[in-house]
Amino acid sequence: MILITIVTYFEKGWLEPRTDAFMWRQMINAFNVDRLVMVPHLLPKRTNMDQFGTMQEAINSTVGKRLFFEPTGSSPLSVINDYKDVVFIFGNANTHNLKHVGSDDLTIRIDTPSKSVLFATEAGAIALAARCLS
Repeated sequence: MILITIVTYFEKGWLEPRTDAFMWRQMINAFNVDRLVMVPHLLPKRTNMDQFGTMQEAINSTVGKRLFFEPTGSSPLSVINDYKDVVFIFGNANTHNLKHVGSDDLTIRIDTPSKSVLFATEAGAIALAARCLS
């Protein structure tokens, strides 16, 4: 069995938390993602996701190859298929995760035709589709 986990921040200031979580839940259901982890605690526990107070706590709760999606990532998107169990880690419009990248982790970039930074949900959809379609 292959395990796929997504870890991300809520898009504070851009999206209402329930809308943000709903968009992620729809995506994880479409692509058979095993676990969604969001930071920080913003929604009641009855929701079908794990929530942690900090990104480091969220990352520490995961199992698999940690792939940090960053506009300046050193590895192309194609490498996400090189690993069986993966943790896709996304920032948000205001926060990146470079300080959390460890020596065994990878930073991934999504090359686009123009220089535009993607929202995490957009990058997540692209990454999941790329993994699913290859």
